[in-house]
Amino acid sequence: MKRLSGISRLGIALALSNLIITLWVYVQKFEGSWGGFVLFWVNFPVSLLTFIPFGWNQWLFFIFVGPIWWYVIGVFLVYAYKSTLLNRRQVDFNAHFNDRLPPE
Repeated sequence: MKRLSGISRLGIALALSNLIITLWVYVQKFEGSWGGFVLFWVNFPVSLLTFIPFGWNQWLFFIFVGPIWWYVIGVFLVYAYKSTLLNRRQVDFNAHFNDRLPPE
């Protein structure tokens, strides 16, 4: 299978897991608003947008915006991991040459 460039597998996994959790909470009939409370904290910074009246249903917001938010988190984590790996390799490379310098 050909791998698509620019697609984060971690981001897709996080987005799908968020969508599955959202649909599971939607199907369950929690007492009161406990289901919405769980989703609010899972999607915390983005879920603050639910207080702005867009005319959307809260569940539609969590079904569409929640996975997008978690995909962005996955892309950021992959980028942060790869950049620290590259920085670590660069430090090791420089340390190799620093050993050959004469003592001060």
